[in-house]
Amino acid sequence: MNPIEELTDRLIYPILPQCFGFIECFIYYAGKIIQILFLLVLVGGVISLLYAGFLFVSGGGNEKQLEKAKKFIVYGIIGVIVGTLSFVIISAVLNTLQ
Repeated sequence: MNPIEELTDRLIYPILPQCFGFIECFIYYAGKIIQILFLLVLVGGVISLLYAGFLFVSGGGNEKQLEKAKKFIVYGIIGVIVGTLSFVIISAVLNTLQ
């Protein structure tokens, strides 16, 4: 084996899953996609909470802006909770299938 093939083997093969069938590969990639989606939902919830905090602080007594900030806080918390629960449920199902 030449040095380029050896380097390629060391760099690429640890990334690829060691699955030997369609079902195993499907479960592996579904789990990875779910992890990425969960991360996006979590980041979206945190950004929503940060934006709500900014609206709340910069509201200056404006009732409309304070109500908008409260809605963003509630929706951000609900989004984080729903994303977390969906991740837990799907992870449990995928672990059961493996």
